[in-house]
Amino acid sequence: MFCWFIAATGCRISEALSITPKSLDFEAKLAIVESLKKRRTGIYRAIPLPANLLEALSQWIEKDEFSSDDRLWPWSRMTAYRRIKEVMEAANIIGLWATPKGLRHGFGVRAVQSSVPLHLVQRWLGHADMKTTAIYAAAMGPEEREIASRIWLHEEQGSDMPPEEETEDESMEWNAPDAALQQDAENGTPGFPFRKISALRWVKRLMTQLTTIPAC
Repeated sequence: MFCWFIAATGCRISEALSITPKSLDFEAKLAIVESLKKRRTGIYRAIPLPANLLEALSQWIEKDEFSSDDRLWPWSRMTAYRRIKEVMEAANIIGLWATPKGLRHGFGVRAVQSSVPLHLVQRWLGHADMKTTAIYAAAMGPEEREIASRIWLHEEQGSDMPPEEETEDESMEWNAPDAALQQDAENGTPGFPFRKISALRWVKRLMTQLTTIPAC
């Protein structure tokens, strides 16, 4: 549950180790976390918690009869680190992501990918400077590819048909440019017949056709 808590809140390992039952507001569904990387103590931030995690925490606290000031995870930082590594290994997760900081960064990246406003991500992560939070918006690797895929055609459709929202008349005009281009070529008068087809649709169709050409 320790890994789950960090993954769901994005808090630092030392902040998670300081959590007690009174740090959890079950009515407001929040975790009240003391920001331990500040120049002064006593600075807290509220982080929303998912309902299933709250339920699991509530049952655990009731079953083990924690007092309000008992730390839920009374471990050292090294022990906590080892526990996280054990869970990550059991889940076949390796590399930088298989660490407490990996869970924290994963929370930040996922929040940005889910279109959470940066000022909320900054508050939840406890960043003093928005520039630090903005790093998560600079997605790399698989995250960057996922973002780029939003502008790609859906190659898996394998269809040259027009979008479903087009009218019947527009659909009938879909193949008109081919005939017009052929006629222009025969007449020796090069042209670019748009007719009812927009420039955007021409580009989309060209990209679709290019995806069917085998790589050299």
